[in-house]
Amino acid sequence: MLHDYEIELDNSKQSKDNTMLDCSMELLLLNNLFRENVITEAE
Repeated sequence: MLHDYEIELDNSKQSKDNTMLDCSMELLLLNNLFRENVITEAE
């Protein structure tokens, strides 16, 4: 091997991005259900 590199991955940002995406998708779904009167505001 010509070069010996160590690659470190920072998964904290990816994990945070995935959490944000999951929350955004859930809010979108809930908002759509609310607008279609499938669920109430309390739910």
